[in-house]
Amino acid sequence: MLDLPSEVLIDICESIEAADLPNVRLTCKQLRDTATQHFGKVNFTETVHVVTPYSMDTLMKITEHPVFGQCIESIGICSARRTVPIKGPPRQSQILNGYVTSNRFGRQMERVFRIIKRLSGSVAITVYDNPGVGSLGYLPGYRLCSTLRTTPIKCRGWLNLLKLSASHITYRTAETLEQTVYAARRASCRLTHLKMDLFAPYNPWAQLQIQQSMWQILQSSLRPLSVELDRSRTPQLSYNSTSESVEICDIMLGGNTMGAGFNTPVDASYAWLGTQPVTSLKVELFDNYTPGCLQAVLAPPLKHLDLSRMHAHTGHLSHNLWSDTISAISRLPNLEYCRLSEITYGIDFTWGNDQMRYLDYPGVGRIPCDYSGFKLRFFDGEGSIELSGEDIQDKLLDLAHYVRAAEDHKRQKIVHDGVVQDEIVRGVQKVEN
Repeated sequence: MLDLPSEVLIDICESIEAADLPNVRLTCKQLRDTATQHFGKVNFTETVHVVTPYSMDTLMKITEHPVFGQCIESIGICSARRTVPIKGPPRQSQILNGYVTSNRFGRQMERVFRIIKRLSGSVAITVYDNPGVGSLGYLPGYRLCSTLRTTPIKCRGWLNLLKLSASHITYRTAETLEQTVYAARRASCRLTHLKMDLFAPYNPWAQLQIQQSMWQILQSSLRPLSVELDRSRTPQLSYNSTSESVEICDIMLGGNTMGAGFNTPVDASYAWLGTQPVTSLKVELFDNYTPGCLQAVLAPPLKHLDLSRMHAHTGHLSHNLWSDTISAISRLPNLEYCRLSEITYGIDFTWGNDQMRYLDYPGVGRIPCDYSGFKLRFFDGEGSIELSGEDIQDKLLDLAHYVRAAEDHKRQKIVHDGVVQDEIVRGVQKVEN
C-alpha cells in the first residue's frame, strides 16, 4: 500500500488521462479514493442528461453517490423528445411526452435537487436543445456549444434516445425549462446560474413559448440570479449577479424592440436587466440600434461601459443618433470608464436603372452613393476612443457636441456636393486639413 501525501496523490491523478482514471482506482485504497474524487470532478462537475426515464435514473444515481454527488456544480438538461409516425399526411408524427406530462420528470428532478441542496445548497442549470450536430444529432451526444463552453458536451442518454426514436427528434425547450426550474424551487435549492444553449431552429409558436417561459421565470426570481443565454453563436446575453456585469453580443433589432424570434431567448430577458443592478456593460454588434435600445441598462449605477461594432440605422443621416446617445451617457452620475469603438451609421439607398446606388434625401432628391453606411471618427481621427477619470462626464459632453457637429457637417456636405464622397463622419477640422 502506498503512503503518499494527499497533494502528491492529487498531482498523480491530475496527470493521468481521464480515460485511465477507472483503472487507477483499482490499484490501491489511497489512489482509489483520490482518483475517485478526481474522476468525479472531471466527469460530473457538469452532468448533462436527456429527458428520458433511463437518463434521469442515471442522474439520480450520480447525485446519490457519496463522492460524485458532491462534485456536481451544474446540471444540464436536453429538451429532446422522440416521436413516432402516425397515419396521415407525410412526415406526420406524434411526440412521446408522457414521461414529462405525467409529472414523473418533475418529481424525479425535485428529488435530485433536494439531495444537491443537502450536499452543497446550490446548483447551476443549463437547458440544451440538440446536443448533437444537425437535426438528428449525427454525433451521438457530443457537440461544441457556441459560447457556454469550449469542450464537447457528453449528453447521457442521447444515443439511447436516438435508437428508440422511430422517426425524428423534436424539442420541447420551454416545457423543459419550466419543469426543471420549478422542481428546483419546490426543493428550495438555490439556482446560481440559469443558462440556455439553443441550436435547433424554432417555429413562431415555439419561440413564443420560450420567450414567455423565460420571462415568467426571471420575473418570479426572488434571489440574485446569473443568466447566460446563447443561440448557436448569435445572439448572446450574460448577466453575472456577483459582479453586476452584463455582456451582450450579436443582437438584431426590429424598429425600437428586439426582433421576435431572431434573438430567442435574449429578447425575453433584456427588459429584465432593467430590474437588476448593473455596474458594468459590454455590448458588441448591436445591429439597427436606436437610442432607446439601451435605456434599460444605461442606468445611474453604471460605472463601466464598453460599446463596440454598434450599427445605428439613420435613414438618410437626418437624426443625431450617436450624438444623442453620447449625450445620454454623459449624464450617468457614477460612470468611471467609457470606450466607444467601430461606431457606424446605416443608411437607406435605392438602385437606379443605371445600376447605381442613390441616397434619397428629403427636399433634395436622389444623391449618388456608393456606400451603405457611414463610419464615425473621433477627435484624433481614430475609430475608437477611451475616456476615464473624474471629469469623464465633461469629456463625454464635449464628445457629444463634437459628434453632433460632425453629423451636421456631413449632411451639409452631402447636400452641397450632390454626391456622397466618402463614408466617414468626422469633425470639421479633419476635413479642412
